[in-house]
Amino acid sequence: MLLVDVEPALAALLAEWLAAAGIAALALCADELPALQATAALIAAAVPFPRQGGAARLRALAAARPGTPILALSPTFFTGIAARGAVARELGVAAVLATPVDRATWLDAVGRLLEPAG
Repeated sequence: MLLVDVEPALAALLAEWLAAAGIAALALCADELPALQATAALIAAAVPFPRQGGAARLRALAAARPGTPILALSPTFFTGIAARGAVARELGVAAVLATPVDRATWLDAVGRLLEPAG
């Protein structure tokens, strides 16, 4: 799993929670993504202001990794927002998640996105 443009302290915490669940994570900047040779099953991308250029950044990530689901993280999302609802569809991502996020919510969201389609 890739953590893109996530603030370093938050990325370390999220990666620690993922590691405890048996999921490897790599934190990097979006600029580093095109050169990265490794594949990823999921991208979690920080988008501080989705309505102010964030959607374009998410589209660029999707273009760099076609077919890889993207989980958009933002402190400007309301906590009650539906992860796979209208905002996610509007941004063209698999799901959205408000930050800060607790461990259970984070692992649940990641787990749902990593589940095989069926």
